[in-house]
Amino acid sequence: TCVHKRLFPFFGIEVGGTICMIIILAISNVSGLGGGGVLIPMIMVFFKFDTKNAATQTSMAIFWSSIARYILQIKAKHPEKDATVIDYGVCSIMMPTLLFGSFVGALINVIFPDLLIGIILAVLLFVLGFYSTKKAIDSTTKENIKLKKIKDKEEEDKRKNGQEQEQNKLA
Repeated sequence: TCVHKRLFPFFGIEVGGTICMIIILAISNVSGLGGGGVLIPMIMVFFKFDTKNAATQTSMAIFWSSIARYILQIKAKHPEKDATVIDYGVCSIMMPTLLFGSFVGALINVIFPDLLIGIILAVLLFVLGFYSTKKAIDSTTKENIKLKKIKDKEEEDKRKNGQEQEQNKLA
């Protein structure tokens, strides 16, 4: 069972942790991520929860954050298609696997000791961080190549227009 301090009075570190959690959840929501990999250690540090209880609190925070995002975007239109931003077809495909993953995660949280869960979460955070960084670098490289091609084409067009104007003056 979870034995923890009462809600009131708030300590300064808890107020700071709450503000940090709100900021992290907002950034995570805007980027389309859950933020659990960052929230679990934050809850452990700021609120002095153990790993299992921090994971439970993180799930609830992400749940309410996702509900808020859904409510705000329920009628938002896609910028390129005549559809809503929320793709309900993808949701119906992902929900069974998401529910299964939640079920397995809940079982692991009950069965495994805190230390092992902490190690698993740290490894998972490292691996996901590595792949996210790699994807960001790849995306930035591709965008820079596209921008360079556009810039080169614009310069070539300017050069051609300048040559044509010179030829028209000479003629």
